[in-house]
Amino acid sequence: MLFVAVDETNTPIGVSTVSLTHIDQLRTELWYYRTFVAGDHRAGSLAWVMMYASIDHIRDRYTSGEDTRGPGMFMAVQNRGLKSTRDMAIWERSRFAFIGEDAKGAHLRVLWFPGSEAPLPAD
Repeated sequence: MLFVAVDETNTPIGVSTVSLTHIDQLRTELWYYRTFVAGDHRAGSLAWVMMYASIDHIRDRYTSGEDTRGPGMFMAVQNRGLKSTRDMAIWERSRFAFIGEDAKGAHLRVLWFPGSEAPLPAD
């Protein structure tokens, strides 16, 4: 677990996680990002706030040299509403780029950290 958001009664309402995962289609290990926000709190911006906080935290660890194991972040967007309303190639603020869909229709997105190098294409 990376971050936990709580409401005014200290009840958890959101969780973000990252795990270092080998991404086959990119042939490298990246931080696989996931977030969950409780249903009653999805209308606000909590998921975005958690995503930006997660990006900042993991990117800063990478660029400082504290943890350089993963040169970027990866996510599989499953939310239908998000897939239809945020379907641009690159999300402007976060810089996550669309790289395709998985077998279940999730939008696959990647964010490379400053100074990282993406793997070369396979022969």
